Amino acid sequence: MEDPRHLPVPLSDSSPAGQSAPDWKQQLDRLEAKVDRNGRLLRMSVGLLIALLAVLCIGFGVLFYHGSIAYRSLLQACEQVDTLAGTIQESLDSMEPGELDRLLQALPDIAERLSRLDVDALNRVIDQMPALMQSVQDLESQISQITGWFSGFGGLFR
Repeated sequence: MEDPRHLPVPLSDSSPAGQSAPDWKQQLDRLEAKVDRNGRLLRMSVGLLIALLAVLCIGFGVLFYHGSIAYRSLLQACEQVDTLAGTIQESLDSMEPGELDRLLQALPDIAERLSRLDVDALNRVIDQMPALMQSVQDLESQISQITGWFSGFGGLFR
C-alpha cells in the first residue's frame, strides 16, 4: 500500500500520469473508507480487550472470595480437630503413666480399663464429631465449586 503522504498532488486537471481530479477524489474516498474501517476495528479491539480484562478481574475476584471462604473453613476444621485432640489428650493424661502400654499388652483387660475412661470427655468428642464432619463436607463442596469454576474458566482458552 502506498503511503498517502507521498502521493503526487496534481496542480492542474492534466497530470503527467494521466489521472484526472475525479480519479484523485475516488482514491481519496477509498483511503478515507479504509481509515474509517481501521478505526472501527481498532475501537472494537480496544473494547474487547477492556471486556476481557474486566472478565479476568471479576474471575480472579470470585476465585479470591471462594478461596478465602475455603481457607476460613479449613482453619475452623483444624481448630475443631485441635479441640478434639485436646479432649482425647486430657482423657489419656488422666490415666497413670505407662497404663496405656499395659492396656495394649493386656488385651483381655482392655474392656475393663476402657470403662474407667472419662465418659464425659468421650461424649464431648462424639458430640463434636457431626459438626466436624459437616465442616469437612462444606470444605469439600467449596473445593468442588472452585474446581468447577476453574474448569469453566479454562474452557474459555481452548
